Formats: sequence, C-alpha cells, structure tokens
Amino acid sequence: MTDPKPFQTHLRQAAAGEGFDKLGNVPEDPIGAPLHEEEARSLGIWYEGEFDLARMLNDEGLRTKSGLLELHFQNAVIDLARHLHESGTLKKIFGHPLPVVVFDMACPGWEQEATTAANPPDLIKEFLRDAAT
Repeated sequence: MTDPKPFQTHLRQAAAGEGFDKLGNVPEDPIGAPLHEEEARSLGIWYEGEFDLARMLNDEGLRTKSGLLELHFQNAVIDLARHLHESGTLKKIFGHPLPVVVFDMACPGWEQEATTAANPPDLIKEFLRDAAT
C-alpha cells in the first residue's frame, strides 16, 4: 500500500480527533478543501467554475475531469473508512467494531459498492443481506 497523499492524511488525522462532522472539500473544513484542490490540480483533474449542466454536456474533457475528480474523492472516503477500522479508531470511540456505511446523494446506488470496499467483510454481512432485499 502506498503512503497516503496530504488530503488523505488530513482526513485521517481529523477523523482521529473529535468533532469530525464534515471533512473534505467543504467550507467547514478550511484545511481539507485547499488540500483536496491542490492534490486534484497536481493530478490534472481540477477544473474551475461552478457546476453548469450545459457546460458539462457540451465539454467531453470537462466530463472526464469531473468523473476523475469524483472518483478521487470517493477513493479518499473509502481509504478513510478503512483507516478508521485498521487504526482501531472506531473500536476506541464506540467500544466495538462498527461498519461504516458510505453514502453519496449525488451517486445513487453506490452505497453497496462503497460500503463493501470500506469495511471488513464480517462487519457488513447484515448490510449486504438487507441491501439485496
């Protein structure tokens, strides 16, 4: 496994502390937002401007960058959940291992794939069973 990038490191450190309601590229995380942008720029997947559906539909390069940017953030979220398990943070906070259910309102249907990737298999048997019904 490779060393985490600065944005992933920030997420891990912030989640290990208290009060991590919102992390990442959001105004509530004044450290994470610039780190995420810097990392995305270094990967060549950052783009400027507000979301504009017409622009997105007419610009294949922008659609590609948008998809890669979304994938980059999703990978960081899954990495964070895995780290919370591997570091024992969840067990320390809650007293026992607890599954992390990953959800993204902008990506319906992704929760099962993401939650499966983010957790040890034994912890999500019930979640997967319920998701299949």
